[in-house]
Amino acid sequence: MSEPSKKRKILDVRHEVPFCSQTALAAICQNIAEHGLPDKHSRRDIWKETEELLHNPSMEKYGPLFQTAEAETVKGPKQKLLFVNFLSLLAGVFHAGGPFARQPIEFVIQVMRLILESLFGTRLPETGVLLASAVGTLRLHFRLGMILQDGAAHKAVFSNRQDTGCKPCPLCSNIFQLKDTSNSGSNVWAKFLKRSDCIVASDDEIMACWERLAEANRSQPAARFERLQKAAGMTWSQHALLSSSSLQQLGLCRPSALYCYDYMHCLVSHGVLNEMAFFVLEDLTQLGLLSKDWSQLQQWLGLWNLPHGHANFKLDGLFSSKAVASYRKAGSVKVGASEMLTLCKPLQFFLQSNFLSHGLQEATCRAFVAWADVLDYAHSIQGLQNPSPPRFLHLVEAALQATVQADFSDLMRPKHHWPLHLPDCLQRWQQLPSCWALERKHKVPRKYGSNQFGLEAYNKAVMTGVTQEHVGKLLKDEELFVHSSHIISKTALGKPLESLLRANDWLLPGMEASGTCRLENGMLCKSGDILFYRKAEASSSTAGFPWACGSLKHCISAAGFELAVMLSFLFVKEKPGTHASVWQSNPDKFQLVRLQDLLQPAIYSHGNDGCVTCLLPAPLSAAW
Repeated sequence: MSEPSKKRKILDVRHEVPFCSQTALAAICQNIAEHGLPDKHSRRDIWKETEELLHNPSMEKYGPLFQTAEAETVKGPKQKLLFVNFLSLLAGVFHAGGPFARQPIEFVIQVMRLILESLFGTRLPETGVLLASAVGTLRLHFRLGMILQDGAAHKAVFSNRQDTGCKPCPLCSNIFQLKDTSNSGSNVWAKFLKRSDCIVASDDEIMACWERLAEANRSQPAARFERLQKAAGMTWSQHALLSSSSLQQLGLCRPSALYCYDYMHCLVSHGVLNEMAFFVLEDLTQLGLLSKDWSQLQQWLGLWNLPHGHANFKLDGLFSSKAVASYRKAGSVKVGASEMLTLCKPLQFFLQSNFLSHGLQEATCRAFVAWADVLDYAHSIQGLQNPSPPRFLHLVEAALQATVQADFSDLMRPKHHWPLHLPDCLQRWQQLPSCWALERKHKVPRKYGSNQFGLEAYNKAVMTGVTQEHVGKLLKDEELFVHSSHIISKTALGKPLESLLRANDWLLPGMEASGTCRLENGMLCKSGDILFYRKAEASSSTAGFPWACGSLKHCISAAGFELAVMLSFLFVKEKPGTHASVWQSNPDKFQLVRLQDLLQPAIYSHGNDGCVTCLLPAPLSAAW
């Protein structure tokens, strides 16, 4: 075959089959190259294997895998709700073996009500759910300890009206807003700046209020009942979760004790940081310290480099003229949570180094910096050995106070108040998880749903496709349950790396290498990334700074050990009043570092003097 024909072969395949993305086609071809073509590969065969995987006795130990329950609709007729039987799914995946069965297991709406009733109504979680497979047995006992949601989900599940009622905070019994006064200089959220200012209602208080609404629904005229609901800040329904007699008998109607805000939705998903960034940048613009199109910020962000795991994301692209215009229209830096989370550190340093260090608009800039510190700590909690609720609360209260001092009181809204409850959540559960990341799983049902054209069995088809994908990952994806640092996709040593190892007397027989590794915290690192890592005890190159820093060149493994070849940097100085440090690179200073000693990749910028400025990432900045 001629060379041009060889190059076109993959394009010929793409033209001859139904459309799929280039990534999907490449993955299909790669799988066939590694594992061969399956003996049966028709559409019917694919569906038959899915049915065999999901509809067998091991997947129905605690009832059918797919269950239905009837829900009342607004117009009257009942509608069937389809959902997955969690207990049968759990037992079935464990029975099938694979990495899920070989690892220790830990478990922490009208729709929500039906699912909780089906899950806990049998009392099986208390008496124990038996998991059995060829590798052994395990009996799980679990209880409902937390309902983690964003504001809209809390509103649906617990029937609270939030800021559309007279009790805008579902948890605080002493915060009332009789009318919208946000434009008259008396915003209710500016009056409650400390946790001690808030009286959190107990479960019994909230349930007593719910029962009073139930009685009023039976005895009061509609207009008066609506006023009572508004005053209570709740919307009563006989089908709501709090109306479930079975959940009440099980002790699961605990709206105060179970209530947990998602800090990511609160702070960076159209949250506090998005709005504070806009307020501060607009304030600087109005004073002539920043151009109207924010071009200085865009140029400054273009100087910073992100870890290779974010290679497709450009910081300066967030502040194009078109983007800035949309922010002004929205009154917020309207970017996604991941974008805001990545932007926060460089923007914080921009304000510190260009304005605060020169005494310019200190109150305004400190307001954003204070909220950035709150995000930093919240995002660090999972990596801190002893997260401190009092310290977290101090940061939140300082941020609220800074917001008022910057004259942003009238612009405060419920999400500014939510963080006052986050330290309580941390105290109660000793952790602060986020459900924001789960939203990325929406692409899985969209993937299956977009390919369904027969609407008669649409729900069942989508749920079946999503479930088989999840089960497949649990059965096959070994990396899901690797909690330690590890190298990804090892290959034989290349000649340049072999020469480097030989020159440093590090070469051992059977060595393998890779340009990619995953850290214990889940971060993906690639060759060329600049990382902070634990320094050797005898190291003097970072005196006065708790961590070492360098550029990742290679990952190598030999004799059961996994190491990183680092080009180590020499510590120069810290940037006063910031989370930034300056380092000098040395092109000949290579060092072997244990993979488990790598801590975090950094956002960095090269200076004209050859030095590298690195922004200290969470949780290092929260611990320092």
